[in-house]
Amino acid sequence: MLADDPARLSTEAGRLAVCVAMLMVSLCAPSAAAQEGGAELPSPFGLTFSQDGDGPLSGLLRLRDAEADYRAAGDTSMAWSQYTQVRAFEEANVGAHAAALSWFDQAMGGGRDSVGTLPDGIRAVDAAEYVADLAEAERVVMVNEAHHDASSRLLTLELLPLLYERGFRYLAAETFNIHDTGLNDRDYPVDSSGVYSREPVFGALIREALRLGYTLVPYEVEHDDEPADDTLSYQQRRDYEQARHLAERTVGIDPEARVLVHAGYAHINEEPTEWWHPMAAYFRERTGINPLTVMQTSVGEGSDARFEHPAYRAADAAGLLGQRPVLLLLPDGTPFAPADRSVDLQVFRPRSGDVDGRPAWLAQLPGRVRMRVDVPDCPQTCEVTVRLPGEDPAAVPLDRVATTGGWISLYVPDTPLLVQVRDGRTGERVPIAFPAAPPPPRNR
Repeated sequence: MLADDPARLSTEAGRLAVCVAMLMVSLCAPSAAAQEGGAELPSPFGLTFSQDGDGPLSGLLRLRDAEADYRAAGDTSMAWSQYTQVRAFEEANVGAHAAALSWFDQAMGGGRDSVGTLPDGIRAVDAAEYVADLAEAERVVMVNEAHHDASSRLLTLELLPLLYERGFRYLAAETFNIHDTGLNDRDYPVDSSGVYSREPVFGALIREALRLGYTLVPYEVEHDDEPADDTLSYQQRRDYEQARHLAERTVGIDPEARVLVHAGYAHINEEPTEWWHPMAAYFRERTGINPLTVMQTSVGEGSDARFEHPAYRAADAAGLLGQRPVLLLLPDGTPFAPADRSVDLQVFRPRSGDVDGRPAWLAQLPGRVRMRVDVPDCPQTCEVTVRLPGEDPAAVPLDRVATTGGWISLYVPDTPLLVQVRDGRTGERVPIAFPAAPPPPRNR
């Protein structure tokens, strides 16, 4: 079915990479763990794949509809673990930040009630400025993200102009799809540019990189990378091939290349363990370049304080968390590293806050203002998207929200816009109260 549509094929092939990108859990298994009575559940990730007649939110709504079935499998089952991770990722894609945090925390289970004790004299510094200063002497900087948390893309967005000033010209990202050969020739990403990049904050990151003049580099494992006599697990092969592609497509063709890498989770760990050899370690071994690694997935916000690292809670209690990502420095200037990770720096991201049900950090997107839109009642759930006139309909939206109606806030450029509301299941257009251009009044 997919083979007749190359664009759709590349999108679905890209989505398959998520199966091992979240937490090395088998999200793509043909079926999830068995329910009571012996019936098997379908792969939750498979529920999100495009089907004929789908509307823009059909995959997410299928997931939501199936929640009770996966919950019945038990909260310690593989089926439930798979479901909660995929649900977190899909909720994040439609701007449901709080829901995404909650679903991901359910995937992790447990929780901690303790608050850490911070060393005396510790202080907070702006993470982007600190990393940029260190990058003066670096060839490669690797920053990671949590795929379910769009706020983990803000640091890379801040770093783009700072590192460009310092001679960085390549942005490599795990999400980039090698089959989107036009990405560097457009001003914006499209749906098939990558999986994670369909989320609007990631889209803003790409738009800014292209505006500044970065060359965007894909480095994800490809389907023909695995040799017939491969002795590596798929996850291990993935990290090996990521490092190979990254090296060959940057420093391998440009001996002077300076590269900003935006990766997922622990791929930027620098030291191998007995069970895993990370991408960053393979890259160092292949190139001789020791990257500056910046972890921001270990000490960040959770849906509830009990899911957060004790040091994060302590930093919050001490008033050290601001509106932007920070690093904590000990009195001697050494970066504080509370999590057990083999990386150079550990970033503390801000709390989200709330403005009209949207995270307050959206206001940090460059050139954005807040616009309120009154959406008619949507019993089936509607998708609201904002794009620029003249862009491809498949362009990643400037903002995207799933709603059942009422007033919502969007974060958009102060320029003529195309605001579209569609029924999430059918794709049918839903009229809104103002014309798409010129733009409606904005609340600043």
